[in-house]
Formats: sequence, C-alpha cells, structure tokens
Amino acid sequence: MSIVTNGSIYTKSIASRLNSLVGTTIIISMDGATAETFESIRVNGNFQKVVDNVADMVRRRGRSVWPGIELRAVATLRNAHELPDLVRLAKSLGVDKLTITTLLTDWGKEEMEGSIGPIDISRESSRTDRFIRESREVAADVGMPLSVEHGQRYSRANRCPWPWQSSYVAANGDVVPCCQIADSSVVKMGNVFDEPFADIWNNDKYRELRRRIAGNDIPQYCRSCYGMKPVAASTNRRPQ
Repeated sequence: MSIVTNGSIYTKSIASRLNSLVGTTIIISMDGATAETFESIRVNGNFQKVVDNVADMVRRRGRSVWPGIELRAVATLRNAHELPDLVRLAKSLGVDKLTITTLLTDWGKEEMEGSIGPIDISRESSRTDRFIRESREVAADVGMPLSVEHGQRYSRANRCPWPWQSSYVAANGDVVPCCQIADSSVVKMGNVFDEPFADIWNNDKYRELRRRIAGNDIPQYCRSCYGMKPVAASTNRRPQ
C-alpha cells in the first residue's frame, strides 16, 4: 500500500500508527524547496511544518525498513528552478527516494487548460531540461535515489496497467481508477465504506474501463496520460 499525503496533518497519534505499518510507503507531496515557492503553490500550506513532519517520520522509523518514506514533486514553470535544491532537501531529510513528475493532467476537462497551460514545463523544455539534468547530477553526487517521470506515460503499445493492478482510495472511501486522477468527482468506481472492495474491483464500471483501455478507446479523464487532447463532448471520435 502507498499513502499519499501533503504532510500537513500529522500528530503523535498518527505518527505512531504510521510507524507500525509494514509493506507500506508514505509519499509526501513536496512541490518546492523553499517556503516562498512551496507556499505559493500549496495555498495555506506551511513549508517548515511539512519539513519538520517528514523529519519526524524519518526519526521515528529509525533503522527500520518500514514504512518507506518518499517525496514527490510535480515540476512546473513555478518550481522547476528549485528541483536541484529539492534533491538536496530530500537527502538532508533522509527519505528513501524523490520522484519528479512533469505530467499535468486535465482529467479530460477543457476548462482546466487555462490553469495548466501557463505552468506546463513543456513550454520551455530547454530550460526545464537543464534543471532536471542538474537534479540528476546532484542526486548522483549526494547519493539520493531519484526518479523522473516525463509527460506522456502510456500509448497503444504501452497501455495503463492501473485498471488491472491497483486502485486509489480517497480518505472518504471513494475508489478512483488511479492516483493521477485522485478525484472522485471526475470518476468514481464505488466506496469501500458502502461495499467490499472486491465487489467494486469486479463491478461493471471497472470491467468497462478495462475493456476501453484494452481497446485503446481512452476515456476523457485518461487522455493526458496518453498524450491526447480532450475530445469535445458532442463528438464520437475515437483516438487513433
């Protein structure tokens, strides 16, 4: 299991329960290496509080392997310049890994383009490539495991494995096909507080999603991961 969190709501009670988890990785969103950048992106967030909470997680774990503790950053034009320093921060905190992703999803919503377009790093690829290259160099120098996920993830030849392998369960129990969507207002497969997960996993919604992904009939909310633009709701055009 993986737990994705912004690292803000963290108490001694929660810390104790997290520390008892085996076979589990805690992934903390960290979209900046300074308070100024972090707090401009994560509105009402507190950079120092999150840093202190991550440090406490690592301290409590001690030499144990579990739970795994990782940082994850979504690279945009607003924070790309801090990626090398984010590698250094991850190393100083003692986490197991840092993942940088350049993929911004619109969930198939055309209205999201106005928010995503201006900060999409693909608009200034040469500049951001330099920061990512520097991040790799820093990671190699300080010994920080770093993974970089670039833009388009899937294609007809490399289909998304999520519908067959994993699910994302929100804090309210809603089941969503993947962590990239992570929003049940976009698509909801069921709720684990209402019915057993096994029933949700094998329901008609999941079967239909698997059929569509296998046939490359990609749903609107999955198109960003396939490098596809949303199709207007009034058309029936299928992806080529």
